[in-house]
Amino acid sequence: MNLVIGSMGVVLTLAASLTGSLTIVAGLKKSRERLRSIGAKYAWVAFVGMAISTFAMQRALITRDFSVRYVAEQGSSSTSVAIEPGGQPKFSFSCSLCFI
Repeated sequence: MNLVIGSMGVVLTLAASLTGSLTIVAGLKKSRERLRSIGAKYAWVAFVGMAISTFAMQRALITRDFSVRYVAEQGSSSTSVAIEPGGQPKFSFSCSLCFI
């Protein structure tokens, strides 16, 4: 489940980024302000996709979903989700703090 949600977030981000970029380029070439403003709105859609992907990864780490390859390689049932064995915060946990 986490893998599907995360993959959908990545696909949404990729599609929004490509569509927004192409719309902005078309707006610049044709000197159409409406296309440029529409293209800029795709940045918010890409942000939502990134937030969905981050949520899925956090959920996979917290629930120790070992079907996700990153969790299987990096996760451990003996360590905390937020702190690595050396005492440093995990990168994914640090990134999730940006959304708070």
